[in-house]
Amino acid sequence: MKKDNFKLGKQIYIILLFILVLGLLLQLTRSEALLRVGGKNAPLVDAEQFPTQQALAPENVEALNEPVYVIVTDESNTYSQRIRSNVEQTLTYMKKPYRTVNYSQFNGPGSEQEHVIITVSALDRLPNNEWLETFVHGGGHVMFATVLEPDNTFYRIYRKLGIREAGFQANTQGLNISSEVFASKEDTAFNTDMIENTAMQVRLDEGTVMLADSTEHVPILWQQPYGDGEFVLLNGTMLQEKSSRGFTAASISLMDKDFIYPILNAKLMYIDDFPAPFKQDMLPDYKRTYNRFIKEIWWPDMVRVAAMYGYKFTGVAIETYADKVNGPFTEEDSSPKDLIMYGRDVLKSGGEIGIHGYNHESLVTDHKISNKFGYNAWPSAQEMAESVKAVTVFVNDVFPNYELRTYVPPSNVLGADGREALKAGWPGLRTISSMYSEDLESASYVQEFEIAKDGIAELPRVTSGFVYDEFEKWASMNAIGTLGVFSHFVHPDDVIAPDRNQNKTWDQLYREFTEYLKDTNDQFSWLRPMTATEATNELVRYADSDPHFQQTADGIQGYINGYTDGDFYYLLRSDKKVTKLEHAEVTRLNGHMYLVKATAKQFKIGLDG
Repeated sequence: MKKDNFKLGKQIYIILLFILVLGLLLQLTRSEALLRVGGKNAPLVDAEQFPTQQALAPENVEALNEPVYVIVTDESNTYSQRIRSNVEQTLTYMKKPYRTVNYSQFNGPGSEQEHVIITVSALDRLPNNEWLETFVHGGGHVMFATVLEPDNTFYRIYRKLGIREAGFQANTQGLNISSEVFASKEDTAFNTDMIENTAMQVRLDEGTVMLADSTEHVPILWQQPYGDGEFVLLNGTMLQEKSSRGFTAASISLMDKDFIYPILNAKLMYIDDFPAPFKQDMLPDYKRTYNRFIKEIWWPDMVRVAAMYGYKFTGVAIETYADKVNGPFTEEDSSPKDLIMYGRDVLKSGGEIGIHGYNHESLVTDHKISNKFGYNAWPSAQEMAESVKAVTVFVNDVFPNYELRTYVPPSNVLGADGREALKAGWPGLRTISSMYSEDLESASYVQEFEIAKDGIAELPRVTSGFVYDEFEKWASMNAIGTLGVFSHFVHPDDVIAPDRNQNKTWDQLYREFTEYLKDTNDQFSWLRPMTATEATNELVRYADSDPHFQQTADGIQGYINGYTDGDFYYLLRSDKKVTKLEHAEVTRLNGHMYLVKATAKQFKIGLDG
């Protein structure tokens, strides 16, 4: 019997070749070399490359006779000084001129152009207070930024303040707030003891415009016309807190019939410690290791919620969790795998990669501060600078064409020497994002929204975490009311940290986080999503601009000195109807608040009514 030779057909060869090629492709997709991707950060705004334009000459600005705010304070009283400080910073953000005077030297305003803000509770202490009624009746504007003492002067004028009955002072809790306080879509209630005021128990006249009262319905903020002028009263003690600056801004804006001020109009979302080398520790509750939990559950959920509510992530990377503070800063166990995988996702979604640190040791040489956080103090600025350089090299090895610009200090702690070391080890540093809220222990790097003298943008975060509570809500609404900014940060390990997760599961935290972002979007749908660098560009343009306004018979004429090409945003409070617009777009936010987009250095908003 003849034995046939075994032969492979042509189709079999094609199938085998296809399998071989497919295997090679799969292997390549796993390789770090192929996963290394390009990507570019947003271009920086450079005032030298884009020269500013002026809308008005200095003499024409002076001719506008814009209001000048006079802050009457008690230099010897800490409480009065805290209010004074917050009022000054709020007016600075609003770009309104002001001067501050001690009450003992104030004998009344010099003209109706001056708007008076009083931070002293006892009006009897003013050396001359007879001007209060006559000044306002003649067209002046006065705001009381604190609860008043029931002294002789108060009882002389209280009926003119819209008060029908006045009683004793007492502690009040909670707030019911009109939508026009924070330019939100709907009224808001805070029902916990998180917000406390010492307030006078009063009943107001029926025609008085009240914008906020306590949970017990004690009036807290109201506006009272008198003659041709206006009184504004803050019946409480809350304006001493930095977290209440949005309320300060609202109170100031009530002093005029039509009030307009600049904002950034931005919402930001930071992820600290991301990308980072995630641990292999087992999480029994999730039946997987920590790194698998991040990859399979946490990160997909984060991507989903960002897409639902329109956020861009700014992720700040760490190379290693080794706690070394002495060089050389090369880790044999550091791997770019997580940086490649998650960094690529962040960039593909329009986000930004910044730096959190070579490790999680805050850049401080002060042992007292580092010990508070269980960290090691750095031996020198040189060691800090070398570590910073090492992590930028680590990230740029994966993303070679990417310009790193944003730094977030570990635990929001950064010393003055650490800040200098940052600049030495990272010449491309453009933005530092730490924290906005006050730190009673003075250990944190607390910021204002500003461009520092060395040109670095101070771009703080306002709120944090996945737990949605009334403090986060209050802080975020006040920042939006002041500057039109929502700035929040989270950590991946918030999920497993008992001091941050309040013993809640990720499912519970995710629901709360989603509710927080949904509520914010529902109330402030006009905020623009940005990365840290994009917001820095807006901060530079905002800081360089010098807007001026002229009230006319038929509206507001706006002039932007320091104008650069692009849109500028403002909040406008007015009871009037918007009519004809020139070089501006206006969106109604609620009954009395508008979002204004100015598209040229001169613009006009027609108002009728």
